[in-house]
Amino acid sequence: DAKTSNILVAAAAGSGKTAVLVERIMKKICDREHPVDIDEILIVTFTIDAASQMRDRIRKAIDLKLADNPYDDNLLRQSERLNFASIMTLDAFCAEAVKRNFQALNIDPSFRILEDAEGKILREQAIEEVIEEFHEAGNPLFFEMLEMYSGNRNDSELRELLKDLIEFANSSTYPNEWLRSSANHLLAIQTYDDLQNSVFMKHTLDSIKTRLQSAVNHMSDLLELCHKTAGPWFYEDTFTDDIAFLNSLIREPSFAQIGRMIKEHKFARIASAPKKEPFNQVWKEYAQAQRDIMKKTVADIEKSFFKDDVDRYVSDIQNCAPAVSMLCELAIACRGRMRQKMDEVNAYDFSEVEHMTLDLFLENHDGVITYTDIARKYRSFFKEIMVDEYQDSNYVQEFFLKAVSGEDDGKPNMFMVGDIKQSIYRFRMARPELFVGKYDSFDSDEGSANRKILLNRNFRSRKIILDGVNRVFAKIMMKSIGDVEYDENAFLKYRKDEGPDDNEEPYHNEILLVKQDEVESKGNAEIAAIIKRIRELTHPVNGLRISDDNGGHPARFCDIAIL
Repeated sequence: DAKTSNILVAAAAGSGKTAVLVERIMKKICDREHPVDIDEILIVTFTIDAASQMRDRIRKAIDLKLADNPYDDNLLRQSERLNFASIMTLDAFCAEAVKRNFQALNIDPSFRILEDAEGKILREQAIEEVIEEFHEAGNPLFFEMLEMYSGNRNDSELRELLKDLIEFANSSTYPNEWLRSSANHLLAIQTYDDLQNSVFMKHTLDSIKTRLQSAVNHMSDLLELCHKTAGPWFYEDTFTDDIAFLNSLIREPSFAQIGRMIKEHKFARIASAPKKEPFNQVWKEYAQAQRDIMKKTVADIEKSFFKDDVDRYVSDIQNCAPAVSMLCELAIACRGRMRQKMDEVNAYDFSEVEHMTLDLFLENHDGVITYTDIARKYRSFFKEIMVDEYQDSNYVQEFFLKAVSGEDDGKPNMFMVGDIKQSIYRFRMARPELFVGKYDSFDSDEGSANRKILLNRNFRSRKIILDGVNRVFAKIMMKSIGDVEYDENAFLKYRKDEGPDDNEEPYHNEILLVKQDEVESKGNAEIAAIIKRIRELTHPVNGLRISDDNGGHPARFCDIAIL
């Protein structure tokens, strides 16, 4: 019901987020005091199927109301306008905006979207041409870069590096500026203090401390094991000291000091087991093995990051920075050539269309961003911007959606739905930190301009399944790895307020261990094991019995989901 505010809905799996979106849309278009037409709401989804399903759900909701009020003028108008409503993927929104405003970009409005295979060919051609031109130009820095980043026989490694670098740069709002800025950051490192304060060191320290935090979590579990009846209690002091050392490394801000601490530290010899007092031998051996893994983690960190003196790192960066700068200039030239080739065939990939949309809505004057008249026109038309699967957005999309929202006019109107735990598209350059930033900064106050709403009750699964999922992910998901601390706030909650499901007793969670034969592939072994288990579950006599309102029935294939 909230109005004039940005709203982030953190919707856990199975919590009914689509129903929430549809309900809000219906309240908007049925509001008599502040009427909004369905085509005045921009609804963007992540997939074409999701957009189609959303349109169908809204159609059914309108039809349901029309069944009770068949002559309602407003509902009849919404039903008609639904055919023209902006319910689409972000890619479709961008393509439509670019086609509609082609004159501002000086392009042919009849352009098409590049097929993946065609785009790959154009990229390879562009890279090949640019590398050849740099070869002919004869800049010594180019050949130094070539020697550093190319194989002995050909430049295939350099080509692959350029493809990856360009793809990553394209996820930023202004790729060429990002490439030059990255190179300049590297060129600016002249002393250890420069290195310690650099963005590269921040990422390096984050990587180190994430691995150390994981080791702390495992050692804390071992400490709990020591406190159990028949647990290896005689390891408690050793494990406590280990955890204290690991935490001291995590707290240390200096890269060089972390290296010195690791080099100087000697792990205590593990205590001997008592001969007379009883203990669980399996737990003892498990604790020893897990501690060895922790020690190896620390040794690997030392080998990977602290093999050389930190002054050597500064020297190495100074030596490679010019070549990296040349690599970035090469990537910029390749991007320009790729755009030229796309103009020639009048076809663009999704990334290029996104950046053209950005150019339509934003102007960049030496880092000062202002909004265009086109953006303001969109902003005046759309009364609300609704974004599904917000955790999979990137910075480019964030910028142009914000440009057409009312936030800059003091009328925040973005409604974002997502779940950081379901973010799976980092490999496509999604930036889940956008969701995390809002999740951490928005509050739950009803009158807030930036409001957070939590939907964590699951209406899809049995309680025993949710408990099992929570138990696993509480151990393996943390802020530094999954962008979320999997605590009570992140737990999947059962749909009932309290008490177990009436039908929970016969069920339990299983972990299926698959033994792989030497000649059998991993995938085939897993498939065979799953098929075998499904046949066991659906056996008419000895299989699983599913509870229902009619007294239950033997498990059928349709009762089983494979994720």
